[in-house]
Amino acid sequence: MFNKVRGFGVLKFESFEGANRVVEIVWLGIDKACKREGHGRKLIRYMEQYAKEKEVRKIYLKTGVSNKAAIC
Repeated sequence: MFNKVRGFGVLKFESFEGANRVVEIVWLGIDKACKREGHGRKLIRYMEQYAKEKEVRKIYLKTGVSNKAAIC
């Protein structure tokens, strides 16, 4: 059995001047064939746990108004 990459995410630490233990999720994507299967939720939870281990106090996630799937 082969493992398949189903998504990716990127955390940017100290993403703006004056940020103190703040990260921003700057890239997040899931393979189109795997959408609506909970992979995005798992990825976000993993990123949250990773940030917690690094003692991050706040996570920001921005999206465009036209990205209805991300807003929902």
